[in-house]
Amino acid sequence: MRTVLCILFAIFASCANADDVFGNLGGCARAAGAAERDDTAVIFDQTVLEFHESFCTIIKTTKIGPNVQRFETECQGEGASWPLSFIVETLPEEDAILLADFDAPDTKTKLKRCD
Repeated sequence: MRTVLCILFAIFASCANADDVFGNLGGCARAAGAAERDDTAVIFDQTVLEFHESFCTIIKTTKIGPNVQRFETECQGEGASWPLSFIVETLPEEDAILLADFDAPDTKTKLKRCD
């Protein structure tokens, strides 16, 4: 399951204010209320990270740099649960974030702020 997460993170990304929602194209469509399922959708809103058939609740946030935070989560999906740590770097000039698995920080996914 961890390998699947790393691959997904390499395809997407997210972070900023509590009301902000970040996602890839499918994630932003889902956040806007689209009824159809998109298995590539990624959504991040500072309280949860949602991707594929997984849902991760953020349990701890730690600032580790000027625009970088570490998130500790408890994920559930496909009948299993597991802990996941990831890093979010805010890109204010692009209105986006970079998301990376804490154990694979060079594998980053870019997520845009959803309208």
